[in-house]
Amino acid sequence: MSWLELSLNLNGELAEAVTEVLSRYVLGGIAIEIAADDGDDLPAANDVLVRAYIPIDGQEGEQKRRIEEGLWHLSQIQPLPEHEFRILDEADWQTSWQKHFQPIPISKNLLITPPWITIEESDRKIIVLEPGMAFGTGLHPTTRMCLKAIEDFLQHGDNVLDIGCGTGILSIASVLLGANHVLAVDTDVIAVQATRENAARNRVAKYIRVEPGSLEKVKTLQADAQKPDLIVTNILSHVLMDLIQSGLATYVKPEGRIILSGILAEQVEPLVKLAADADLELIEARSEKDWRALIFKRELPRLSPGQIETKG
Repeated sequence: MSWLELSLNLNGELAEAVTEVLSRYVLGGIAIEIAADDGDDLPAANDVLVRAYIPIDGQEGEQKRRIEEGLWHLSQIQPLPEHEFRILDEADWQTSWQKHFQPIPISKNLLITPPWITIEESDRKIIVLEPGMAFGTGLHPTTRMCLKAIEDFLQHGDNVLDIGCGTGILSIASVLLGANHVLAVDTDVIAVQATRENAARNRVAKYIRVEPGSLEKVKTLQADAQKPDLIVTNILSHVLMDLIQSGLATYVKPEGRIILSGILAEQVEPLVKLAADADLELIEARSEKDWRALIFKRELPRLSPGQIETKG
C-alpha cells in the first residue's frame, strides 16, 4: 500500500490544535518532529513539523477533503502556513512517521518521549506519551506553563486534583515530581481512557485514580480530610470561571495552591477578580506568548467578630 503524507511547519502553540484536527480523520499515524534544544524551553517560531499519513485505498480523496476543510476552519481562528502532500510507499511509511519524533524537554526536570525511543540515562523525569494524541502532549504553551508551575509549587507528598486531565500528562508529571496521590477527572470518556492507559504506560497507575466527570464527581469522592494540597487544570478560561463560581476554592485545603492555565492575556483581569471574590489569592502569574497561567492560594477562612476568642 502507498500512503499520502501531509506535512506542516508550525510553532508549538498551533501544533497541538492542528494535531487534534488531524486525529479526527487520520488512521495511519501522526508524527511530530521538533527542533532539538538544550535549553529549558522550546524554540518559539515554526520549529515543529507535524506529519500525518493517509492510506491510498480509494478513500484518500475524501479524507484529504475533510482534512483541508478542518484546517481551513482552524485557519479562520489563527492563520496557518501552507501544507504539503507527497506519496510514500509502504516501506517509507513504516519508518517515516516514527523517526521524525524527538523527545521534548520541559523545564529542568521533565522529558516527554514516544514509546519507541528508549532513554538510557537522563537527569530528567521521563514521561512516555503516544504522539498524535489529543490536547496535552507538552507542545502548547498552556501545557508547558502548567508543567513548570507543578514543578515549582508541588511539594513532596502532596495530594493533587487534576481537572480536565486530557492525556494525563499533568497527573503523571505530578507523581514523577513527588505527589503522593492524584485524582484525575475529565468529562470526555476518551480522555479518561487515555489517562488510564498513559498512567499504566508510565508505571504510575497505582498513584492516579481516574474518573469521568468534573467537580460534582469529585464531591462524591472527597471528604474534608482528603482534600488535595494542589489543584491543576489546563482548560479554556470560561470553563475555569465556571469552576470558580461552582466553588473550586472549597475543593482544596486551606492555604492549598491552585494552578489555572489556558487563559488568554485579556481574560486575566476578570478571572482574577472572580477568584478574589472566592477567597483565592493570586500569588503568581506566568506568561508565554498570548497565554497566561495563574497560581492561587486558598485564603484561610475569615472569622466573624463572634468567632474570635480573646485570651487574657
